[in-house]
Amino acid sequence: MIKYLKIYKLFFKNSLALLASHRFNLLMSAIANIVWTFGQIVSLQFLFTRIDSFEGWSINDMVLLLGFGQLFVYIMFVLYFNNHGELQTKILEGELDTLLLKPVSTQFFISFQNVLIAQIIPLFIAVAPLIVIGIRDLRALSVHDVLFSIIVLLIGMIVMYLLSLSLSGLNFFTDNATAIRDMVMNTTDMSRIPLTFFPNPIQLVFVFFIPLAFVTYYPTLILKSPQNMFLILGLEIFTLIVFYFISQFIWKKGLQRYSGVA
Repeated sequence: MIKYLKIYKLFFKNSLALLASHRFNLLMSAIANIVWTFGQIVSLQFLFTRIDSFEGWSINDMVLLLGFGQLFVYIMFVLYFNNHGELQTKILEGELDTLLLKPVSTQFFISFQNVLIAQIIPLFIAVAPLIVIGIRDLRALSVHDVLFSIIVLLIGMIVMYLLSLSLSGLNFFTDNATAIRDMVMNTTDMSRIPLTFFPNPIQLVFVFFIPLAFVTYYPTLILKSPQNMFLILGLEIFTLIVFYFISQFIWKKGLQRYSGVA
């Protein structure tokens, strides 16, 4: 673990040096995220001038749901999303051969080699205001509820990482894997809507197949009206285990196939 933390520190420093040479892009990204956040809040304000609640959720509940959704999106981009998207290029250009010779996990290099540090800025200028607005009218929050919500959120992010890793591993088998991964991961826009709004089959998709509910809906629900928390955690851990074994199976078979072709 210490070795991988040191390697990631080097990745971070290299990415920071690259960001320093593109300050204007950083500024424009910050402005765009401020405008986007303002637009989302205004849109919700317009919606709630017509209705008192949406599926039993107040405007602040919806803002909190949006905040958790954007928190996941920005962390996903900071850590691994673009890296997974580059696997196909690495395979075609032979760069993967070099990574396979390194004495560390290939999945680690593929996932975290580049850090999109610029996406950290929106966590403070876009996500933080959404979460502050979202929780201001909630009932008195207990430390227990907050910790439980954070645990569910963090485990959910790991599950979504494993989903992205699994989908990127399909690059060893098909040229369309990146498009499939992007299509699946771009369903994050649906996370702005309470899970109960969807019909039951779609709810099952967002819990067990594209488990966005664990990074948006359930963390918000725990803060809004805690219920069945241990059931939620049990489902999440089950999903985590399943996605872990799926990702490892795909990568094991994929690397065997790649080595055989090479």
